[in-house]
Amino acid sequence: MNISNDISPSTALSHPSEDVLTVDYQHWVNLADSSNREQYFESWLAIICGSIPSALYASVLVNQHDDLSVAAIYPETSDGLSAELRSLCDDALSERRALVAEPDKGESTTSTNTTIVAYPLTLDEGVAVVVAMEVSVSDDESLTGVLHQLQLGSAWLELLFRREESVADDSLVDQALGTLGLLTRVSEHKDAQDAATELVTSLATALNCERVILGTRKGNIVKVVAISNSGQFGRKMNLIRLCEQAMLESIDQQVGLRMPNETQNVGQVVLRHQALLDAFKSSSVMTVPFNHDKKWAGAILLERNSEPPFSAEEFDLVETTVSVAGGLIVDKQRADRSLFKLLKDRFLKFSRNTLRIAYPIRTLVILGFIAVVLFGSLVEGQFSVKGNANLEGLIERSVVAPFDGYIEVSKKRVGDLVSADELLGQMDASQFQLELIELSSKKAQSQSQIRESQASGDRAEVNVLQTQVAQVDAQIALLNKQLERAALTAPYDGYIVRGDLSRELGAAVSRGDVLFVIAPLKKYRVVMQISEKEIAFVEEGKSAELILSAFPSEVISFSVNKITPVATAAEGLNSFRVEAEITDETQQLRPGMRGVVRIDGGKKKWIWIWTREFVDWVRVTFWRWMP
Repeated sequence: MNISNDISPSTALSHPSEDVLTVDYQHWVNLADSSNREQYFESWLAIICGSIPSALYASVLVNQHDDLSVAAIYPETSDGLSAELRSLCDDALSERRALVAEPDKGESTTSTNTTIVAYPLTLDEGVAVVVAMEVSVSDDESLTGVLHQLQLGSAWLELLFRREESVADDSLVDQALGTLGLLTRVSEHKDAQDAATELVTSLATALNCERVILGTRKGNIVKVVAISNSGQFGRKMNLIRLCEQAMLESIDQQVGLRMPNETQNVGQVVLRHQALLDAFKSSSVMTVPFNHDKKWAGAILLERNSEPPFSAEEFDLVETTVSVAGGLIVDKQRADRSLFKLLKDRFLKFSRNTLRIAYPIRTLVILGFIAVVLFGSLVEGQFSVKGNANLEGLIERSVVAPFDGYIEVSKKRVGDLVSADELLGQMDASQFQLELIELSSKKAQSQSQIRESQASGDRAEVNVLQTQVAQVDAQIALLNKQLERAALTAPYDGYIVRGDLSRELGAAVSRGDVLFVIAPLKKYRVVMQISEKEIAFVEEGKSAELILSAFPSEVISFSVNKITPVATAAEGLNSFRVEAEITDETQQLRPGMRGVVRIDGGKKKWIWIWTREFVDWVRVTFWRWMP
């Protein structure tokens, strides 16, 4: 087969043959009516072939998804499209231009001057039909005339497709306006039940349905929300369950179902729909599911008792309407929820979004938090009252200045371990020594006078002088005592907890000034500062544990023996002084050491221990703001 591309329908013009006027008038009438496409193609082909006397065979092939199918043949008694002409039509479809060729002589059953033509009609950047023709021409001019006639006649085919598009557009516009009006009426209702009733009633009226049922999905079941003609349906309330099962059948398969439906997919399950048809004795039933918020939220079921059954166009109309109206009704249902149900749904949604495998870390955190809450709510733990503590000596003795004077010697200072009667320091006693010398001289003089008076026998003078000597002896005894007290000694074994005279040598001190404070060994008092928020949990006799900063690895146990009922303010908090006595056998403790104490508060739930302070704060704050 030799294909030629040199001939174009625009290369020459020829006038249509007058034979076109002799074609049956009925064909022209058929061209005015585009409702029957097959009849239109046959009439058009008859007119075209009547205007081309050399036409031996012609056919119209309609393009459907790049697949040509024969729509009309001329003459009707012909054997059909030859393989050679069909191949040429496929080439014209792919190349989107007119092609002519000479058939093989061995295969041609007509004149030896036979030429085959494939002429495509391009519409909106796509090939709508391909006209195949076998003509008997003797020269290129005649072939050009044939192509010119096909070019002129293609306007009628384009007119057909434009009419169909116009009808489809009008139908779509009417459908869109109707859908928009219905959606407007549905959205005007604030109550979800009223909106659902409006939807099913309008669809029942528009599609001539016996009843229309709307159901929404709740987990793995479907609940009926609204029913058109509910008064008639009331006599068949036992069939509601069948309707719900039919809607669930459609939702589970995520596809709309129509019965009867000749194009029903083999893989679709329609058992519930068949049971519904048998129960209602209906002629047809259709279910359309709708998707909302990325999940299948419900479905609408339509039942019709009269002919005809639901068409594909009606299915598309319902699907378009319900895809929007269903979401509106679901949103209205959510808006009508009670506060408790709203919080419940929010929690479930949060749980579903959180506990997804796509977020393993977040899922583990949430599960861990839930486990901790459950553990704290069921298991009891040891509650302890905590506070700061410091060590003091059980008793403390002060070494004070015995008289007004000056510091002469300092032997010990803070932190030193001292023994009983050990010298700590020395006061300057030079003035007492001078006084002692003076009194000793005065005594000697008085004693000499006594001897003289005794020798002279003056007893009165002797008595006076003896009294003076006694007075001097008393003063000397006092001075000796003062000299003894000038030496500052430790009252007992212990530690110096306060006092350092090494930097005050020669300084003047007054009688009664505290120079040293000494605490005994092994006997200590633990002084604890417990917050007023926790003092209610502390009782005398409660066991406690102490960890000192100096010995963090050792725990010292003791019992509370005194609670001071007077609060002191420190660091912005009110605290109560709690005391306890301990005995250190290891001699490691020192007065002034600080640490942390825990007092036994009894067995409590862990959740109470963890949240007690926050709950107490909420209670106080709430009570404060209450009217």
